Amino acid sequence: MTSSKLASCESVRDTSQRARPSLDFFCLRWFLSGPLSTQIKVLSSVVDAESLQTPYQTDSTSFHPISACPISDPPVSSITVTADVLNGWAGDWEDAHHNHTHGRGDFATQPDGTGLLMRCCGEDRPGPGPSLTVAASRQEFVTIHDFVMAVHPWLLALEPDIRAAYGVFHSVPLAPEFDILVHPVGLSPLFLLNSKYAHPAALEVERRRVAEVVARKLAEKEKKGDEVEGNGMHHHFVYS
Repeated sequence: MTSSKLASCESVRDTSQRARPSLDFFCLRWFLSGPLSTQIKVLSSVVDAESLQTPYQTDSTSFHPISACPISDPPVSSITVTADVLNGWAGDWEDAHHNHTHGRGDFATQPDGTGLLMRCCGEDRPGPGPSLTVAASRQEFVTIHDFVMAVHPWLLALEPDIRAAYGVFHSVPLAPEFDILVHPVGLSPLFLLNSKYAHPAALEVERRRVAEVVARKLAEKEKKGDEVEGNGMHHHFVYS
């Protein structure tokens, strides 16, 4: 691992700043239905949600040039990742059982004397959302490649819990035929969507909205005279 003088994402947050997703990260189309080699594509233009998509992994050992770009702005030496749907799973589970705990729920007493529902209807309360720390490897900052190589298998291992969390109000996990995908609008928590509740038309509208926001940010940077780069290609974040 490369020695780094950059701050961690959490250290940046402690200074009242915020490490946001890099504009390159918005180029990813990231699904969780299989191996990384087939589940991540890269938009050719970050400001065009309908631009050509090319594979992130180009062969068994080669990856798209975007892989070397920072995952965040500003770049950071490490980032601890959580998933939004799992962070809220325990609270959603308690809400789902709120109306039928009388006489059937098992409670633990909290320090303030209130009860915390731990088991109901034959189900245990979900634990706290898991986390994963991704550290810089070959460069002093966490790259997109560092991030996806660590986070993709981590999310795949958590897929049963993710599907259970999505189905908590229906008492049945999200069915396998519905895709789960990463929505690249945050890094920690990482926001996930699924094709049952975010149907294709709504998803495309959201993707166009994100592209419009990115385009405005690029225009603001250029107006201020800031250098705008995407994988060493200045000004347009176009990959071809």
